[in-house]
Amino acid sequence: MSTEENKALYRRWIQAGKEKALDQIDELFAPDFVDHFTPPGAPTGREWVRQMVKETSPDVQTTIEDMIAEGDQVWARVVVRNNNTPNTPQGNLYLADMVRIADGKIAEHWGIIQPLP
Repeated sequence: MSTEENKALYRRWIQAGKEKALDQIDELFAPDFVDHFTPPGAPTGREWVRQMVKETSPDVQTTIEDMIAEGDQVWARVVVRNNNTPNTPQGNLYLADMVRIADGKIAEHWGIIQPLP
């Protein structure tokens, strides 16, 4: 896939998360997806993605501020504005996100969260 196709895949994931489109997770994420950001005791792989989407408040606003793609990786700086989510008690967050794409699907994810000032 080209870097533009990889960026489009990442945008599709962000949109699917906003829409709580659980039916798109298998289409967007590799069967052996690994999230290096998963907390201890949480489900892994696609099940972790499903849990995050299910637990996200319906009023979450996610905005991609910057995105860079190189080879099979996409890096993004994302702002998440949310007032009522168990996973994000701070409310408004910066997310530094990096994904690796393989065979047209998100294969790995790394992330860093920081509260907005």
